Formats: sequence, C-alpha cells, structure tokens
Amino acid sequence: MAEPFFVPVEIFRQTWLFHQVHGFVDELARLWHSCATAGLPLDRVYAPSEQRQRESHLDLFIHRLQAEQQSKNARFENLDMQTRIFSHVGAFFRDALGFTAAELDLILDHGFKESTREFIHLARQFDARLTPADLFQACRNVWIMNGLQLMLGLKIQLTPAIFAYSMLYPYTDNYLDDSAIAREEKMAFNDRFAQRLAGHSVAPANEHERLIFALIEKIEGHFDRGRFPLVFESLLAIHQAQSKSVLLLGAEKLSNEEILRISLEKGGASVLADGYLVAGELTDEQADFMFGYGAYLQFLDDLQDVDEDDRLGQRSIYTLAAQRGPLDEIATRTLIFGERVLAGQRGFTGQAAVDYSGLMRTAIQLMLLEAVGFAGKYFTPAFMKKIEKYSPFRFSHLQALKKRHAPYYMSMFGKLI
Repeated sequence: MAEPFFVPVEIFRQTWLFHQVHGFVDELARLWHSCATAGLPLDRVYAPSEQRQRESHLDLFIHRLQAEQQSKNARFENLDMQTRIFSHVGAFFRDALGFTAAELDLILDHGFKESTREFIHLARQFDARLTPADLFQACRNVWIMNGLQLMLGLKIQLTPAIFAYSMLYPYTDNYLDDSAIAREEKMAFNDRFAQRLAGHSVAPANEHERLIFALIEKIEGHFDRGRFPLVFESLLAIHQAQSKSVLLLGAEKLSNEEILRISLEKGGASVLADGYLVAGELTDEQADFMFGYGAYLQFLDDLQDVDEDDRLGQRSIYTLAAQRGPLDEIATRTLIFGERVLAGQRGFTGQAAVDYSGLMRTAIQLMLLEAVGFAGKYFTPAFMKKIEKYSPFRFSHLQALKKRHAPYYMSMFGKLI
C-alpha cells in the first residue's frame, strides 16, 4: 500500500519501534487468517429464565442511574453521589453480569474509582469545552491504562502521562476522523504534531494545537526523553496509525488485506502506547501481548460500530464483510482471534495479573455478545439463536433497551460528570 500522503513516515521510520510495529502487524495478520470460523469458544450458557432474572438487574441499574441523573443537584463531583454510583455499578456487575467478589474488588477497590474521579476533575480544569462523549472516550483509555498498571504490578493511579495521553485521543483521533476538515489542513497538522512528538520545538498554529502541545509537555515532564525514548516512539507509532486510518474514510482503493492491517496497526499501537506511558519500558513479551490486545479491542469497536460505519461509508473489515453477506463467520473468527491473543499472554506475574486477565476475558466476551445483540440484522437467525444462549441478556431485551434509552444515555452521562 502506498503511504498516505500526509503521514510523517520518515520521522517514525528513523525509530527502533517502527520495525517492531510492522513485525507485530505481520504476526497478527497471520494469526487472523489462521483462525477458524466454526465453533464458538464460549462456555457459560444461560437458560432463558436466568436471562430474564439478570435482565431485571439490568433494568434496575438503568432505573437507578436515571434517578441519580434526575436529582436536583446531580453532578459527579458530589462525593456522596460518586459513592452511590459506584455502588450501583458494583451491584450491576455482580447481579447482572455475574462478576465474582475478587473481580469486583479489582475494579472497585484498587484505585480505579479514585483515578476516574481525579481524571474527570482535571479534564474539566484543562478544557471546559470537552463534551461528555469526549470525556467518556478518554475515560475508557484511563481504565485500560489502570488495568495495565494492575497487570504490571504498579500502583493504580492517575499519572500525568496517563492523563495527558488519554486526553490526546479526543483531540487527535476525532480531528483526523472529521470529514469536514480539509485534507490540506490535516496534512499541516499531522506534520507539526509529528515534529512535536519527536521533540522538536514547534509553534502551535491555533488553540487546538496549543492544548495538544501542552499535553505533550505533561508527558515530557513525567518521562525524560533521554531515559525513556520508547515512550515517545510509541506516540509516533499511534500517530502514524491514526493517520493511516483516515484512508478508511476516503475514496482510495484499498484491498481487504490493507484494511485489515490498518485496523491491526491502529488498535495495537494504541494499547502499546498505553503500556509505555504506564511503565516507561516493557519487555518484548509484554509489548507483544499489549499490541495484540489492542488489535482485538479495535476489532470489537469496529464490530460494535458496523451499522453506523456502514451508513457513513467508514470502511472496516466488518463493513466489507457485511456487503458480502451475514457476519456470522467474521464474528466467530473475531472471538477465536481474541481467545488466542489472550491465551498468549506472557511477561506478567502475580495473582492480580491472573485475576485481572480473567476479568478482562469475561468483559471482552460480553462486549462482543452485546455487539451481536444490537446488530441482529447483520447475522442469520440461526447464528443469533446459537450465540444468544451465551449472553446474560436476551437479545430482544437489549434491542428494546437500546431503542428506549440510547438517545438518553449520553445526556445522562453528561449531567453525571
């Protein structure tokens, strides 16, 4: 594939990480093609009666969140409200999703709550114009990085690097995905951004860039460039991957294999950067796992967004597959790919890493089941019936909830935070 015209490839090519990233993409592309498309790697089966019982807990959770949102002084800065919200989340995870006490302890009592609270507070201070959707997107990255801290045996906390990198995502990824912004403008931004990531002195062209460069300064204040060069090389890696992904919005001719590799690189580079910004340094085994984990998360995001992407003309391996027929086989391949990535986890020690890996596997499977449940029109009735028994909720119930509450959720989140 010809390099995108605006990608600052020469800067990244000069780094050691450039070759490692391409090796990771090659390895994962081979893994993807080797995955079978028959048989579901799922084991927990729910009887219809149990699904209905768990749906009652799901409905209760939504009702409780609505009640909090409708409260006269509903703001997430309120400590009493935060305590209630996290209590509601814990009950939902336990009663509706079946998380164990040990798994709940990991995500509710090991610094995740404090990290989330601090992030939202600092994000509001940094830029009051950020939308609830921006903050939620950034929070997701904070949670992933907190999970990596746990797996690496580090204290779960919001560091300046975690804050800055998670904030960079809304400013850069969404900007590059915005079809209303001219290519020439994106080209100029990409060049200045890459130069700044590489450590050069660059004057911001506007307020948007001033904020981005201020976030890079926060990372530089946390990690010295001389001691931790891979932190900054990983930022160049995700910048190149984000830039390449803009091709998915355009009219450039791309083969299925090229689209697959763009998705692998974008997802993998994102979590690889998470890891370096958490720890400063990673072993080869840790870097290999994080890249694969990120690629799997990217696939899940793309599957969840298949309907919207199809309407907007955003290409992914799932929208291309949908043009050919039902998504039964590619969804199965995605599950098997993810199982093999997670099974290949190496380089992490300690019981917390083991426990969190189990939680991660459960949560990711639930994400995929939810994506299938919401996008029923893209699957055959036989496949929907086959996979639904592995979901804690009936797909008809999920679809009904989405119709009733989807327009309301983001405004609710906006008021709560």
